[in-house]
Amino acid sequence: PWSYRLVLLRHGESTWNRDNRYIGWTDVPLTEKGEEEAREAGRVLKEHGIVPVHVYTSYLKRAIKTAWIALLSSQLTYLPSTATGELNERMWGLAGLTPEEAYGKYTEETVKQWAKSLSLAPPPVEPGSEVDPQREERYRGEWRGGEREGGWPPRTESFVDTQRRAVGYWRRVMRPYMEERRRRRDGGRIKGGVTVLVVSHANLIRSFMAHLDDVRDAEDVWSFEVPRAVPIVYHFDRHFRPLRTVGGSSVPNVEREEGGVVLPYKMTSKFLWPQTEGREEGWATQMTSNS
Repeated sequence: PWSYRLVLLRHGESTWNRDNRYIGWTDVPLTEKGEEEAREAGRVLKEHGIVPVHVYTSYLKRAIKTAWIALLSSQLTYLPSTATGELNERMWGLAGLTPEEAYGKYTEETVKQWAKSLSLAPPPVEPGSEVDPQREERYRGEWRGGEREGGWPPRTESFVDTQRRAVGYWRRVMRPYMEERRRRRDGGRIKGGVTVLVVSHANLIRSFMAHLDDVRDAEDVWSFEVPRAVPIVYHFDRHFRPLRTVGGSSVPNVEREEGGVVLPYKMTSKFLWPQTEGREEGWATQMTSNS
């Protein structure tokens, strides 16, 4: 039996997803389609009987509103929640640009190199510009994740930078909270375990998945599908070792199985797809929207 469960949920469609712009930490709203996707995510959570003890979101309203709508749809609005910049999307130095604008500024080859790399970051956004997160009051005084070049909040990040802060928050805040909740409930003798919900962004969720399944190869990491507003579920034993919930697959394409989706490379996550047409985004959309 599982002791802990982590549910990862990407936000619904935002205006810059729709417009195919790099987003980063720019605080853009959901579209009407995105709000409906969030409602559907809540219905899926309810259908599967998932009741978290806590909800974590980024500081960005596309994630926060997705959480609100999903919890309303699943009749879980009473749940406590925490918002933090540590769960924000990867901060792209290309924020605000379309791919074509980025290609014109840096060349297509250079932009694609940044997109496919785990360790490279684009140049930082212009200080004081409308996409500069250091202008934002919300980040002042927040934990900085240690010393980092360029200060906090970041003006650009690599995937590794994003994963470092995500995994740091998981280890420093989320895991201890889940362990404490399990100890408090019936002296540690509980049925079903402890569940938390994280509502965040494509690359932040991808960084969690790569960490939890110990996937380090860039090609494998970028192959992970992170569809909008589709719950991705991890189960753990009492030592926080991931448990396989459905059979894995070693083929390069996503494989539907038992009403869920299993990622390649024998991933331990399970997708909870709604009973509607899937909303998988292809490579190009995921690599450019970075939401």
